[in-house]
Amino acid sequence: MPRRSTRKILFLPSHIGLGHVARDLAIARILKLLDSEVRVDWCSAEPAISYLELHGCNVLEKCRAMHSMSGIVEELFNKGLRGVGGLKGLGEKLGILRRNWGVVEGIIDRYDLVVADEFWELVYAAPPAIRRRVVFLTDIVYMPYSFSALGTIGSLAINAYFRKALQGFRRLVYLNSLAEVRGRRWFIFLGGRVDKWIAENAFVAGYAPSYVPGKLLPKRDARRMLGIDMDEFVVVVTVGGTSAGSRRLLDCIYSALPTIGEEVRRRTGRELLVIVVRGPRTEWRPPSRPPVRMRVLGMVRDMTILYSAADAFITRSGRTTTADLLCASLPVRGHMEQEAIAKAMSRLYGYPTIREYRCSPHHLAEELMKSIENRPKPPTEECLGGVRTAHLLLELVH
Repeated sequence: MPRRSTRKILFLPSHIGLGHVARDLAIARILKLLDSEVRVDWCSAEPAISYLELHGCNVLEKCRAMHSMSGIVEELFNKGLRGVGGLKGLGEKLGILRRNWGVVEGIIDRYDLVVADEFWELVYAAPPAIRRRVVFLTDIVYMPYSFSALGTIGSLAINAYFRKALQGFRRLVYLNSLAEVRGRRWFIFLGGRVDKWIAENAFVAGYAPSYVPGKLLPKRDARRMLGIDMDEFVVVVTVGGTSAGSRRLLDCIYSALPTIGEEVRRRTGRELLVIVVRGPRTEWRPPSRPPVRMRVLGMVRDMTILYSAADAFITRSGRTTTADLLCASLPVRGHMEQEAIAKAMSRLYGYPTIREYRCSPHHLAEELMKSIENRPKPPTEECLGGVRTAHLLLELVH
């Protein structure tokens, strides 16, 4: 029987943070489990490149010339439009997307399938003929409306853009739950239903965690690998792959540690260990000698070990970390998160959320400890987004 030819797939993950590349790597692993003849190459910018290299992935050399969007997003978050020089400066910086597309343009034709995960260069600059060859992954097609006039105008513009820009790809894959947008309409109370539009225009996969479902280590094994005693109460703090607001948040959490340590000791009889994962773009150290045991880590190769070892998470990172924690069914989660995602997690699954401006030591400790008794049940079927996506990609590549 003749051997099948190797099928080549190019992944283009977003380089804003690490969530996109982490979930794409999990999808690629599932692809290899389904078909060992599939070859996967990668093209992105920092910090995604460093993360891929940690995992021994084949990053195309040409792609190292690409420029990252992470710094621009961080400036927008931290300083608003003035941080990027106003609307004119933002327009100039968005030229990065066009220049990055110039790097990718000559590569795509070499592959049997191209998979882009919120790789906005394709939306911004690629011609329709190219987009018709690409599978586009995204967890956002709709921006909830706020109560402010400026926020409403922004959401109107973004939603109109999404409806137009996300059509025309070979397949649009929605890595999210339709429950998060159920009852929403495109233009506040007007226009069609968002969930209906997604169901008609996208492959609804569900949440895509950064690990292969069923492959998490038992807690005892994970703690043995990390050198953590079973009688310690472990809280992991993560701020994600960008530095947007991260230092401010970590300072807030640090100020709450004496209260959290006291509450942990009083309610569980255990000593607190805090593991801070500051990511690749945040420089932070404890401002003084920590009042509890603490470890500070930079970029972590395998966060799943921490998922298995932890008793609690406090996080403000993005969709992939949220999906990881939700689908891992950790017994405790304090949750400081991008606002729309946090509200959905609170509404659908009961996870506690705290806005940054309310991050007082007592409030944070109280919300964290209250969640010990309220273990949300993970939506098992919704957590198979990575598996469903891998099966779809395998069908398309063959």
